[in-house]
Amino acid sequence: MDTTTLYLIRHGQVQGWEERRYNGQTDVDLTETGRRQLEAVARDLADVDLAAVYSSDLKRAAFGGRALVRDRGIDLVVEPGFRELHFGIWEGMSSDEVRERYPGELERRYQNMTDHVIPGGETIREFWDRVGAKAWEVLVRHKGGNVAVVAHSGVNRAILLQALGCGPDKIWRVDQGFGCLNVIEYFGDGASLVKLANGPNPVQGQ
Repeated sequence: MDTTTLYLIRHGQVQGWEERRYNGQTDVDLTETGRRQLEAVARDLADVDLAAVYSSDLKRAAFGGRALVRDRGIDLVVEPGFRELHFGIWEGMSSDEVRERYPGELERRYQNMTDHVIPGGETIREFWDRVGAKAWEVLVRHKGGNVAVVAHSGVNRAILLQALGCGPDKIWRVDQGFGCLNVIEYFGDGASLVKLANGPNPVQGQ
């Protein structure tokens, strides 16, 4: 039975993380801690024979992808399909700023998280389908091998929950710390097994 192993990594700590903004597809920079977190993951996976390494095209994820391919003799595949959820006109705002500028919108979102539309953004259901299709494409392409993907909290949650057979309404029930590692095995019969979820990064950071 061909087993494909996915090493799924969240980007490291980002600048302004403590403000809890809807960064989404805003291209924010890593902090020094965030860079060290991703370098630590690369060291931890140094002995894993990776057939391919993918990352989102946002720099907070691409940094981790570059760290993983270093000294491996393979190129990083930068994939916009692994971008975070697009928050539309909320991009870059904090929850307080959203409440001030768009009264009642946060409350409406909480009532229908899966299908609520933020102008200019995508629904969680659309995001779920986008990420799932891209992940499946990568898994088929590298069937029987080891693959790493450096992405974002929402992306990782979607992939993990799809492996567990859950729907998009459960996406917020899985935590993803900065620089965390997830490991999922996919089998030839279509079954999947989550071996590790939200594995803590050795470099301290929230």
